Amino acid sequence: MSVAGRPLPNLVIAGVGKAGTTSLFRWLGRHPDVCASAVKETDHFAPLRHEGGRVGPLADYAATVAHCGDQRWRLEASPAYCYGGEPVVRALRATLQDPRIVLCLRDPVDRLWSNHRDLHSRGSLPPGMDMAAFVAACARLRASGEDRLPRHRAYRGLSIGHYEEYVPIWLDAFGDDLRVVFFDDLVADPAGVVAGLCRWLGIDAAGAAGLVDGAHNRTVRHRSEALRRLAYGLNTLGRPVLRSRSGIVRALRTTYERLNAIPEEPALDPAVRSDLAAAHAPGLAVLADALRAAGYRDLPPWLAAAAVAP
Repeated sequence: MSVAGRPLPNLVIAGVGKAGTTSLFRWLGRHPDVCASAVKETDHFAPLRHEGGRVGPLADYAATVAHCGDQRWRLEASPAYCYGGEPVVRALRATLQDPRIVLCLRDPVDRLWSNHRDLHSRGSLPPGMDMAAFVAACARLRASGEDRLPRHRAYRGLSIGHYEEYVPIWLDAFGDDLRVVFFDDLVADPAGVVAGLCRWLGIDAAGAAGLVDGAHNRTVRHRSEALRRLAYGLNTLGRPVLRSRSGIVRALRTTYERLNAIPEEPALDPAVRSDLAAAHAPGLAVLADALRAAGYRDLPPWLAAAAVAP
């Protein structure tokens, strides 16, 4: 579909966050038959997650891929779509012409741990809020439904990890036009995953290995909190100018990480991990059944062992 003669995206990475979406967006976007949107997260359909939400002008959405030529696929990646439910799914189906959808899934416990660290790195959580306190806040707001409110967006992570609540909706709506990618496979064999997606998209998979490099959007610690605040402030102010200059953005990010970022690999407290795993187990059993019914056989360990209790 197009608006005023300008085509819209037709390949969407719809989530989930902290599951490799940024890396996959970069890698697929390097394929000669794929054109990546000027900004990764267009979030065009994201307002529909909220009651009364309205999308922006289609012309603005089309502008994110206005630089594309005759590539077969015009790609965008907005992880916020994943848990938007029926309103987001229906809008994607109705607005885009024969779209293909990719969902990236990760062990929900590891994903939430990464989410917690990322939020801290961005200054989005109260200083000193540890994982246990973060999970408690997420659970409280989830129970009241308030975690869906924009002002509580930092606390949606627990709900996002309940894949059983929304992945089946995507599977039912898109069928063979949807692919689920597991974070485990992206880490273990990124070129293999990209090649498989290329074959699914009907484009040359022979050069997939050349599209893949290191992971993007890693969670990091910061040596200087003052420098972190300055960097994020400048990023916010400069986003409208730099959104179409991805090369400059990558260079600036690399320079910043060399100066102020320390790759973070702390361990999650075993007690917190155990509690979260137990809370997610019933939902993962439902998800595993839904994926198996959709033809997915090679499930990662955190899903392969899941089975509905008799």
